Amino acid sequence: MPSATCFRGAEVFSLEPLIPRYLDAGFPFHYYPGVQFIASHAEEIPCESAFFDAVISVNAIDHVDFPAGAAAEIRRVLKPGGLFRMHVHYHQYSTCEPVMFTDEKFLELFGWCHGLRKVRTTQTSHSQNLPPDESFVVWSNF
Repeated sequence: MPSATCFRGAEVFSLEPLIPRYLDAGFPFHYYPGVQFIASHAEEIPCESAFFDAVISVNAIDHVDFPAGAAAEIRRVLKPGGLFRMHVHYHQYSTCEPVMFTDEKFLELFGWCHGLRKVRTTQTSHSQNLPPDESFVVWSNF
């Protein structure tokens, strides 16, 4: 949380529907003074259209209830020609991750993004090695 703090000079917004629960649990939001946290689901982003210059998502889209709604909202809030990068966990269906992504599924939802391409596929991350039938995929238009 939130990964975008690595960018200097950026105004960072972090969308997370569980913010109230994190606050109740004592999560140290004060460690991120430059981040504006938005307690909302990706399917209903409370920002005006064409608000963001860039959208970066890290291992989140497979956790939303309605990925098509989230994709439509991301399209709505991203400025035309805006930067887009998404890290996606490709895996089988599970209770916590109810959507199974493939390249075809991803392009069905985000193919509207001009210049979108797959830039990396791996079975490892900083914290885990994935089983052979899973992978992490990064899609980007920059």
